[in-house]
Amino acid sequence: AATPSTDLSLGTSSPFAGTSFDMLGGQYVAVANQGANSAVYKWNGSTLATVTLGTATGSDGVDWVPFVVGGEQYLLWVSLSANSILYKWDMSNSRFNSVQNDFAVSQGLGGDAFVINGTQYVVVGGAGSVTNTYKFNTTTGKLEAAQSLSITGRDFAGFVIGGVQYLSVATGTNTRIYKWNATTSLFESAQTISTTSARGVENFSLNGEQY
Repeated sequence: AATPSTDLSLGTSSPFAGTSFDMLGGQYVAVANQGANSAVYKWNGSTLATVTLGTATGSDGVDWVPFVVGGEQYLLWVSLSANSILYKWDMSNSRFNSVQNDFAVSQGLGGDAFVINGTQYVVVGGAGSVTNTYKFNTTTGKLEAAQSLSITGRDFAGFVIGGVQYLSVATGTNTRIYKWNATTSLFESAQTISTTSARGVENFSLNGEQY
């Protein structure tokens, strides 16, 4: 495949965040914009081409969260001030269609997706001291509210240790670690790490240990 020798201009307006994902052997990039509608692009070998969204996002995007359930590609657009939107890939029309838009997030700041015991979950953080987790219902094809955490979630990183799911959250002040309780199917506070103005978090493995 060709590799661009210069920067590619996507015509974005005040991009806030971006993510990439693979779908059906193709590479895609989703950009959340603050000054215009957010957009999704597909790499065509030499440049990035715009992918059609069945419903426009709005001009206050802060994040995109891609995930796959049952071989179907989904994309959650996280909004700063309006309802966030869940999209599903429509293969016959080569576009993402809106399938859910009732996520009334208070000043959304970011999100992440992870699987627990075969079930898809999504977490969305808000500036209003509320971070919500959602569970994907394979019958309705929608996300359902699962738990509310009384924190401001700016960034997230899910990881697994010894078969147990953990979730690290950058809150804008300290960093919180939550542990999944398999009995209650809820996250419980496990540790608070003293950090200053934490706005991002990432996890990685090194020599068999989790960092």
